[in-house]
Amino acid sequence: MCLQDTWRDEPKRSSLLYPSDLTAFKPTTEVLIVGTVRPPESHPLSTFYALLRIG
Repeated sequence: MCLQDTWRDEPKRSSLLYPSDLTAFKPTTEVLIVGTVRPPESHPLSTFYALLRIG
């Protein structure tokens, strides 16, 4: 159980690694995806689109 939000770097200014499990009410399920995206052949790009497919 995660008692408080865990951030990658500076709180609320970096990516959220693990959200807190404590809340008064959660109407739906949360899914947090953590990963790395690399462009083909490691060429630098200004924009890169990634797709996540579940199921």
